[in-house]
Amino acid sequence: MLTVLLVLESEDFRLALVDALQRDYHVIPCGDPETGMRLLKQRPDILVLDLLLPGMDGLTFLENTTTLHPPVILALTPQISPYIVQAVSDLGGGFVITKPCTIRAVTNRISDMLRKLEAPFQADPQTIIRDHLLALRLSISSDGFQQLRIGIPLFAQDKTQRLSKELYPAIAQRFGCSAEAVERSIRDAINAAWLIRDESLWHSYFPNLAECPTNKVFIAQLAELLEM
Repeated sequence: MLTVLLVLESEDFRLALVDALQRDYHVIPCGDPETGMRLLKQRPDILVLDLLLPGMDGLTFLENTTTLHPPVILALTPQISPYIVQAVSDLGGGFVITKPCTIRAVTNRISDMLRKLEAPFQADPQTIIRDHLLALRLSISSDGFQQLRIGIPLFAQDKTQRLSKELYPAIAQRFGCSAEAVERSIRDAINAAWLIRDESLWHSYFPNLAECPTNKVFIAQLAELLEM
């Protein structure tokens, strides 16, 4: 029997979900992140996580438990955005549900995710770029991280694109913001990672640079890696 770990603040919702799941799963409920981290050592198969937890947000919870990630992670949040969806996905989460939601919505989504888990995995360009961005220590919760994750594969498809005229507007359309905001967010994300960089690692990506790469250089270099 598969084990489900519930890390949910609402006791009423937690108890209702236990009642709905316990016929098919072994369910371990808790209401705070510290207990949830300890319970992850039991290696549950499924994690249902509230992104708003007392004392620690759900994204930080996922960042701190990367070595103990269950195969299936379902996140619940009162507000959803493309950035949250991408961040949860990058941290191992399979799906995000807005709350309040029904018990049936959660149980149905768990079933869907388990079925998808059985399908063969193929790394896609966004996943490859995500791993490079994480290695370079760009903050996964930053807007720029998620915009680069989408934008670099777009640039790799056509490297004649002009960033300010074509690429930034394409990214902005995806995230519902302006092209200028995309340019700033990407610049901020690269600058922040540069300040905490592992110099030898960054040198392996940008061997001829003695200063922080521009947006264009950064995007072009990582786009080249997709072809490799």
